Amino acid sequence: MKRLSPFLLILIYLHAANVQAQDSRAGQAPAFEIPAGPLLHAAPDFAQWTTQYSYPDDTKKDGTDAAAAKNVPLPGNLANRPRTLVTTKTRDVIHMETTTVGGAVTDAWQIKGDCWVKYPGKALWTGYTASNPTEIVGKLRATLLLPASGFRDLTWLDKDAYAGRTKSEWGDCYVFLPGGHAANADISKGILDAAPIIAYVDAQTRLPVMVRNPDGMRVFKFVQPPPTSVLQIPDVLVGEIKETNAVQVQRNAAPSREY
Repeated sequence: MKRLSPFLLILIYLHAANVQAQDSRAGQAPAFEIPAGPLLHAAPDFAQWTTQYSYPDDTKKDGTDAAAAKNVPLPGNLANRPRTLVTTKTRDVIHMETTTVGGAVTDAWQIKGDCWVKYPGKALWTGYTASNPTEIVGKLRATLLLPASGFRDLTWLDKDAYAGRTKSEWGDCYVFLPGGHAANADISKGILDAAPIIAYVDAQTRLPVMVRNPDGMRVFKFVQPPPTSVLQIPDVLVGEIKETNAVQVQRNAAPSREY
């Protein structure tokens, strides 16, 4: 019987080892990869979206909000929570209309960094402007201003919180959980449905579609097609802005009194 050469034996061994390694890899789950680029995009310069809020203590009857007990009105702290928020962004002119659980409507405009809010039951807007030097106005303005991204409380949606990609009722989505993939290797539906803190981001647009925490849930729906021109500010508000700015200029120019 003719013996195989040592060189041929080495080739046969290497081939067998390679086949075995391929078979081993075939039985393994694919390596976890984080998509390149920002996982959450900022709202486009021209966009409109509705944010729908729901809460653990919501009770529904015929599709409307109702107190848990009949004929008992919702306490003010519950009735004043937002139910829907319609945001229309056209560059640095942004309109936000908020309807509360109790049905009250707040009309707000963000114009080149200044905020103007018409509170429920009021005929005029209250201005929170950068030209007003008072500390309390500055703090309120900072609270009211929409973040540069267009979305509040979503700064935690980053690579560290990215847990994977899944098909959901909102489509093909990136999933974000505290601790990310390292703490949440299993992102099956049952696990995700029970997660107390979770966010879904559309995998194609990279815009948010759902965020949930123990306080409640927000669902984002973007209107298509988006607006194509800058919003027209109401004439009444334009007049109030001019009047308020004139008064503020006079106040800022007035000499301080000495005591």
